[in-house]
Amino acid sequence: MVATPYEFRDLRPTLYRSRPWKRRSMPRVCRVVIHRNTISPDPYEVARFYRGEGWPGHPYHLHLPKVGPVYLCNDLESLTYGVAGYNATSIHVLCEGDFRVERPSKEQFSRAAALTVDLLAWLQFQFGRGLGIVSADSLKETWWRGRRGRPACVQSHSETTLWGPKKWMSKKRCPGKRWDMNEFRNVVVRMMRGDTFDLPVLPTGRPWWEE
Repeated sequence: MVATPYEFRDLRPTLYRSRPWKRRSMPRVCRVVIHRNTISPDPYEVARFYRGEGWPGHPYHLHLPKVGPVYLCNDLESLTYGVAGYNATSIHVLCEGDFRVERPSKEQFSRAAALTVDLLAWLQFQFGRGLGIVSADSLKETWWRGRRGRPACVQSHSETTLWGPKKWMSKKRCPGKRWDMNEFRNVVVRMMRGDTFDLPVLPTGRPWWEE
């Protein structure tokens, strides 16, 4: 099987919001955060659910179902509600599945990693979020990472609040232990080094969300 770049689709023009999201300063953004989705594979259903909770709409920037394209649900400049206290510095990626009890497929795992590689490359190019990656540990977080000029990082929702002044907020198990974040960061690093043997999905190599 020949690996190919993941497909993507922009839903921003058709995904209804009850009110606009606030905007944020993009140079502060320094992390990609992985979440689980147990509501619905359909981004419109997820948006409808959260509007029912009183939120503007779909609260994640990108929506990744088990199969199919990656959906762009909000501008990356949108200050959405993914991790309390850390939304100003996070790009939120919602992955379909309850990873407390199920493992992601290799295809879904690779697709999420490929998207993450594209996001990290964009953060590095646009805002100087240099990576200097030596190992997957280089992508882990310390709470001061958000300061200007610090490298970007990749985390689960649970990991986001394990460091720093808001660590008391880390109560969730999201996306869950079956989504192995250490393994995920290893796949991201492999892709960044061009080691894509046996991986079914590749990065697109471009900031398609700006097109």
